[in-house]
Amino acid sequence: MSGEISAADGALQRGAGIVSSSKQDIIGELNSIQSQLSSIGSSWQGAGAAAFTQTFQAWQEKSRRITNALDEFEQNLRDSQSAYTQTDDTSAQSQNKFMGRLG
Repeated sequence: MSGEISAADGALQRGAGIVSSSKQDIIGELNSIQSQLSSIGSSWQGAGAAAFTQTFQAWQEKSRRITNALDEFEQNLRDSQSAYTQTDDTSAQSQNKFMGRLG
């Protein structure tokens, strides 16, 4: 059927690879931003610096949550592909047994 989504032919595995690659790109960007922002905070003093540090730490935590969610999503795709493949293999074995009985 046209437009149907299928897990066949490693589609979920390819999706997991795309998520992984995108996550690495995001991590690279986050590390670059973090490097730039930490140099700003190191020379700053006073209440503004404390507020900046607190905000920066919250940003780092949110960034970790995003990358952790991407890790989980990637693993879920890989697990789904494995489950799909296992179910498909089991179904094929059952069909082959049935065909063997029919002679």
